[in-house]
Amino acid sequence: MKKNKFDIFRESFAKELELQGDAWRVFRPITLIDLIKLSFIYFQKDNKETHLIDIFNNSMKVKLLSRINAIETDGKSQDYFERFNKENDLILREYDSIIEVISSQVNNYSSSTTYDLNEKISYLKVINDLRIDSYTEDVFNDVICIVFNLL
Repeated sequence: MKKNKFDIFRESFAKELELQGDAWRVFRPITLIDLIKLSFIYFQKDNKETHLIDIFNNSMKVKLLSRINAIETDGKSQDYFERFNKENDLILREYDSIIEVISSQVNNYSSSTTYDLNEKISYLKVINDLRIDSYTEDVFNDVICIVFNLL
């Protein structure tokens, strides 16, 4: 049986969550944007699908950070280390909730190209370079839907 694309993304995310935990919750969105840009550079270089999956899931992490509590790194390091990996079920439920909303939008991007993805990532780069913390989550929806159709 062929896997649904969303299943591929979710399995990768769940595996990362299991193996590496949720330390990404200390990241600011700008850090995740840097990781998205880096994955896109690698994708342009070698065209491997794993980089698209990374772009998708790092975009999902930005959206997740607006839904779940980030882990603040103020105070003693032991205090915030104890908060890691306590909410994996919640994180996966929220991931699924976002996917449910996104799944109705992906067909609007069916003719997307790598150029379209480059345009969105260039926009994110400008936001990042200007150190603008306020951005619309719609651009991450766009990235997610474009990547879905490129995979």
